[in-house]
Amino acid sequence: MKRILFLAISLFIGSAVMAQDYTALNPDEKNRVMETINSAAANIGTMTCDFSQIKELSLMDDNITSYGKMYFNGGNRLRWEYIKPYHYTFILNGNSVLLISDDKQDKIDIGTNRIFSNIASIMMGSITGKCVQDGKEFRVSIYSSDKAYKIELTPVRKELRQIFSKINLFFDRANSIVNRVELLENTGDRTVILLENITQNKPIDEAVFNTGN
Repeated sequence: MKRILFLAISLFIGSAVMAQDYTALNPDEKNRVMETINSAAANIGTMTCDFSQIKELSLMDDNITSYGKMYFNGGNRLRWEYIKPYHYTFILNGNSVLLISDDKQDKIDIGTNRIFSNIASIMMGSITGKCVQDGKEFRVSIYSSDKAYKIELTPVRKELRQIFSKINLFFDRANSIVNRVELLENTGDRTVILLENITQNKPIDEAVFNTGN
């Protein structure tokens, strides 16, 4: 189970800082940005995109880069599929998670695994931006540059603090959609996820989210 958990966490763990200057917002500005992001999130029915992931390990000199495809549908369906340089798939459908690696499949009920439930919640909330609304899980700080908003999430709950020191979400100011996710682990490892070729509210075949229920 620990091996599966760390594989899932590695799906969403970042590095590299955007070459922009960010300024902290005052309370009124912060509220306006949160309203804008929440409104954009509420209008996301489906989303597909390509992604690249850069994994920076504290004990290694070289970064690890991988590429894949993401599919999101509704409140609790997500498929995160690595295509290059290896094949690995994470499918979330309700309380069911299916992990596919080569010829091996592992199925997990996140309803009975609180840590995995938290990880799944972070993944979904990061894609939609909805985790910005969650004051119980995170302490939220918001910064702005000419091109993007940076949302800094500091975990509040003990379970999350044991894994992550901070989660950073970057939103394009033009459409208030997240295009970069950065997670910082307590180990010193970081991962950056860049979302590209984003398509919203187009039909997605339900078979994409099949977990074998």
